[in-house]
Amino acid sequence: MNKARVKLAEVSLVSLAGFVLLGIVFLTPNGGAGSSRPFFRILLETSWGHLLDWPAVWCSLKLLIFSASLFLLIDSLGTLLLVLNRRHLAGKVFVLIVLPFFGLIAGTYYLVKSLL
Repeated sequence: MNKARVKLAEVSLVSLAGFVLLGIVFLTPNGGAGSSRPFFRILLETSWGHLLDWPAVWCSLKLLIFSASLFLLIDSLGTLLLVLNRRHLAGKVFVLIVLPFFGLIAGTYYLVKSLL
């Protein structure tokens, strides 16, 4: 029982870190003149011609942080399901861990695009 309690404490800390990162993404402004637009829109409107487009850099960092928070939350949910002995459902949840990697790839691409 002590091992499960330690695992649940670990799951709660990872979940808390994921929610804090998610709060950073959605509660901080996007920066620049387009702060009322969603950060995805700012990323899509950036072009290769603008050197050091700082609002787009910040929004691409927000996309990277968002992907990291999704990774932490999916991992903590899957680990919680493993602790609760729901292995089949945990396997299905762990398949979703692929989604944040697409966000990391897109965030890195837009970071390079907004810096160059």
